[in-house]
Amino acid sequence: MGEAITRRFVEKGWTVHAVARDASSLQKFADELGVVPHAVDLRDLAALTAAVSGLEVDVFVNCAGVSRQGNILGSTPDDLDSLVDVNLRAVLHLTRILLPGMVERDRGHIINISSIAGIYNFFGHTAYHATKAAVHQLSRQIRNDTVGRRIRVTEICPGRVETEIFGRKSRRYPRGSAAGVGHLLRGVRVADHRRHRRVGRLRRLGPAAHERVDDRDPADVPGAGRSHLRPA
Repeated sequence: MGEAITRRFVEKGWTVHAVARDASSLQKFADELGVVPHAVDLRDLAALTAAVSGLEVDVFVNCAGVSRQGNILGSTPDDLDSLVDVNLRAVLHLTRILLPGMVERDRGHIINISSIAGIYNFFGHTAYHATKAAVHQLSRQIRNDTVGRRIRVTEICPGRVETEIFGRKSRRYPRGSAAGVGHLLRGVRVADHRRHRRVGRLRRLGPAAHERVDDRDPADVPGAGRSHLRPA
């Protein structure tokens, strides 16, 4: 998923900073597309802070994620810590680091890739559901935190996608060639002139994907930035 988003951004001529743990795959990806690579374990707060601090980011995409099979009854401490650290803690810290610059410049767009697991409950993957529900609520809260600013927040809630998570979990979903790009940072200003009526409208994008859109009227959020990206 990160690879597809990166390719779309690069096609538009945007400068992209990609953050991922796999340095080798990330470098190959950077050599191919010309993105700026940051090989960082998202669980390492000091390294993550050093990598992204000082960047002027206008579009910030949170799309890293890990999962574990089974429910809470069989979860280990490492299972829970890994999911919270990557799926939620990293998102919170990156938002904390990058959002103030957006507020200062009075422009920006945060895109959180969460999951239908954050909205609907089904059996298994309990901790995954919990972290994605937290990202869902975080997206709503950031809108509150940036009222009056030209900051747009989009939450995309995909269904099952052929990513490395499912490639490792099931033979029916072979491991893909994605470079595992966890977070994407884009440094070009864009504008949105759409008008909406409600906040937090849930728009269906396909058979198993939804996008929760920040639907505040531009009168309330003048010149709010957005990307033109849509999931494949």
